[in-house]
Amino acid sequence: MLKLDHEPVRLSGDDDDRAPAVVAVPVASADRADAAPGLRAAGFTGAIGEAMALAGDGDGALRLAFGIGARGDADALRLGALEVGRRAPEGELLAFDLTGLPGDEQAAGAAAVVEGAILGSYRWSAPEPGGAEPSGPALRVDVGDAQGDEALRVACRRAAVRARAANWARRLADTPPTDLTPAALARVAGELAAAHGWEDASLGGDALLDAGLGAIHGVGRGSANPPQLIDVTYRGRGDGPVDVVLVGKGVTMDCGGLNLKTNRPMAAVMKSDMAGGAAVLAALASAATLELPLNVRVLVPSVENLVGPGALLPGDVVQHPDGRRTEVSNTDAEGRLLLADSLAYAAKAGDGAALIDVGTLSEAPFAPVGWTTISRHPWLSQGLAGAARTTGEVAVQIPMVDGYDEWIASTVADSKNFTYAHMSQDLMVVGTFLEPFAAGRAWAHVDVVGVAWVNYPWKTWPAGATGAPTRTLVELLAAWDDVAAEAGR
Repeated sequence: MLKLDHEPVRLSGDDDDRAPAVVAVPVASADRADAAPGLRAAGFTGAIGEAMALAGDGDGALRLAFGIGARGDADALRLGALEVGRRAPEGELLAFDLTGLPGDEQAAGAAAVVEGAILGSYRWSAPEPGGAEPSGPALRVDVGDAQGDEALRVACRRAAVRARAANWARRLADTPPTDLTPAALARVAGELAAAHGWEDASLGGDALLDAGLGAIHGVGRGSANPPQLIDVTYRGRGDGPVDVVLVGKGVTMDCGGLNLKTNRPMAAVMKSDMAGGAAVLAALASAATLELPLNVRVLVPSVENLVGPGALLPGDVVQHPDGRRTEVSNTDAEGRLLLADSLAYAAKAGDGAALIDVGTLSEAPFAPVGWTTISRHPWLSQGLAGAARTTGEVAVQIPMVDGYDEWIASTVADSKNFTYAHMSQDLMVVGTFLEPFAAGRAWAHVDVVGVAWVNYPWKTWPAGATGAPTRTLVELLAAWDDVAAEAGR
């Protein structure tokens, strides 16, 4: 069973016999002269990403100043703590001294350093079936008079859960593709379902055709490893309708099919094309861990998009569960085919007051700064953006614009999956293509291209998988009743 809160975050005053190995103190750039003698002279500027040892106070712990820049807000604390987490010794107690923060900022600050330290502690190791996500360093947060605040404790726990969930998603995205085939990813989901008591209606191979999932089957038929549709449901509200459906792209290796990828650096990291699927599964595990009172269904269409004897041909037509047909004008635009099948499958079942799909689909222009969300439903896109602000992720909201239907018009099907005209507007083309499959339900597309995986370090983030937008999805689900209430206003 995936355990995301097996190591609780301690607050000052909690019973704990262990002495911290490291005590980390945030220092803003303007305060470095007052924080400790010699910091400025030693070249410490207080910039995010800096850390410097301070003179000890005789208790044996290493005191570490870490920079939080000029603003010193929760996002700066999170990024600074990420650097501390990278340096923290494994298995030791790491304490953050936040007693200098104003009282009204301590809950957000405590959650931010917890989240950052756990994210920073990530080291890849092969995922263990049914095992716990490594918790990172044991954490204690010293917040002075706020130590008995239940809201503070809840905020720290939620931050720890969503950070460990993101690390779990990163671990999957970093896993070699030979080890994480569609069937292997389906087994991971099946283990989660069995451990948490989720409903599991997953399908694979030719059973996809019987269910009308022609696009998932078609994209995956060039591989010796059969395609899968992971289909699991968490019922935290009990019997009744599903509140939200999360769909995540689960391409465990994308060579582009017969529209073969020729960008060698990109091809080398296409094992991460299942990052959207990992994110939605991690979010569901978080919802179960936090016992959130809502019903959530997760669909992950998982394939290998390879060149093989049965590979989908450019110009082929695939049929979706709702009867719509798509002309495949580019086999390397396979993600939108998979998500279209999944959205239509959920809508046909009558599930979900809202549908949210996540994947690396477009030529989205904002990476690595943030991911993009496109929707006609402001309450949904604003809910995503608000959740992102809480977690330090950046959501760029793009409203749907009419007029792109002709760009993907087909003479042999209802539409094409791709157009070569004006690639800079591919995100709008993605939205135009996917929206009909939601069948009038509230729907948003979250595009994480360039964000779910970064090729080079950015700020304090290392190169590699980031787990985005796992943490935002966890926060969205935790606040779902408030977010959904905006739909009727």
